[in-house]
Amino acid sequence: MNKQEENMVNTICEKHENSLWSYAEEKEFHKNAGPVFSSAINSFCVDFKGIVSGILSSPQGIKNMDQIAGCWIKALDMQYKETRYDDRNEYSALIGSKLIQRNYLHDFVQEQSSGYAPLNARLHRTYTFGMYLSDYMCREHRTLQQTFSRLVFQYLKERFPQLSCVNDSETWERCPLI
Repeated sequence: MNKQEENMVNTICEKHENSLWSYAEEKEFHKNAGPVFSSAINSFCVDFKGIVSGILSSPQGIKNMDQIAGCWIKALDMQYKETRYDDRNEYSALIGSKLIQRNYLHDFVQEQSSGYAPLNARLHRTYTFGMYLSDYMCREHRTLQQTFSRLVFQYLKERFPQLSCVNDSETWERCPLI
């Protein structure tokens, strides 16, 4: 892993004292942690397996990434249903929408993203780390969203080994960059 990827893993594995974030914490995240995620995934050479391995080595990392993954899959599902995508991230929105339809993953997403309305988290006075990161990434460039989706899919693949692919023709660990 490079330094940016290590910073991202460290941010995910940090213990967030409050389960709900205040406006001050949002501003701090936007200034510091948000760009860590964007710069770490803004590369053709992202070490997805290394990042996921680093996250899975920490119980706090697993807890936080579960929340991030649940919120992101919910955001992808919303993007797909409301056609809030273009050619650059259509594939990840489609796969996210298909994944949420699986019974065991649907329950996981509902549990991890309880109370989250994609692109509307800022309307709530408080929200979780996963909610904010998902909203932050929803506002990023479409190709960064595609790469972030690939990271989330890789994490889910490692976390839930029974999710090898959505169907025979669509492997979900390979989100193309356009």
